[in-house]
Amino acid sequence: GAWVAAVRRRRDLLSPDEIEELDTLGFTWEAPRKCGSAFMVGFRAYRAAREAGEDGDERWADAQRLARKKGLLSETRIDYLDGIGFDWGPADASD
Repeated sequence: GAWVAAVRRRRDLLSPDEIEELDTLGFTWEAPRKCGSAFMVGFRAYRAAREAGEDGDERWADAQRLARKKGLLSETRIDYLDGIGFDWGPADASD
């Protein structure tokens, strides 16, 4: 449920011991079912690019920054992006 999703999103905040304990228990880090929303498709692609040391789709990232600035991005989506260290910088600048 919600706890599992939160742990998956915040893996980078767990200690190595906590990760090892979850691994020992057979914790599944990737959800077996993937949400097919445009946001999640873009999020997974962006996260994979970042994990590979690449920049990711900046048009998609800019769209997320703008949506947040306009108050259109849900807290859940903000949490997903915060969980991967998303750079909110450009849209946070004053107009």
